[in-house]
Amino acid sequence: DLLELSRELDDYVVFYNGPQSGASAPDHHHFQAGNRGAFPLEEYWKKLPRIQIAQKRKTTLFAFPDQAETFFILMADQAEDAQFLFRKLYEALPQQAGDPEPRMNILSWFEDNRWIVCIIPRRQLRPSCYGESLDKNTFLISPASVEMGGLITLPLQSDYKALTATKFKEILKEVCFTKEQLLETAIVINQSLMRQ
Repeated sequence: DLLELSRELDDYVVFYNGPQSGASAPDHHHFQAGNRGAFPLEEYWKKLPRIQIAQKRKTTLFAFPDQAETFFILMADQAEDAQFLFRKLYEALPQQAGDPEPRMNILSWFEDNRWIVCIIPRRQLRPSCYGESLDKNTFLISPASVEMGGLITLPLQSDYKALTATKFKEILKEVCFTKEQLLETAIVINQSLMRQ
């Protein structure tokens, strides 16, 4: 469904928040969309170092382990191949007790006749600096797909004035997989593909 929506809404980035990954409620199951060009992720991923994890025909799964926000990118021109590699990734991700599925954010768009699907595995819902007070050490921020895409939304003006790029990178590092966790997941995917 996400791939079909991304192709039909090619002027948009379609995104999904998994459990404890920015969703407002555990049963908050739906896709959302934002205008193409609004998310810095759409362009900056192209300049980042990556590791090719798997390939099925013209569909490739890459890992991006070397920044604060670690993630995977699926580049696909066939939906079936994208689904196949996504399932391998989904099965390799750990699932927290009580969660209906692995914690993740997904952003997808259709560009140059192919899908770009960014999957961002999560360790936790909120950073340790999360708080609702006006204390200078707290921020009312619980990153979801929009923030993972680089478009930061903040409900408090004080947070808007105080948040720096360095602080936001710290927040991403805290809620996203570590480099080691991302690479361990990549190994599990490879092992699963070799057993077939």
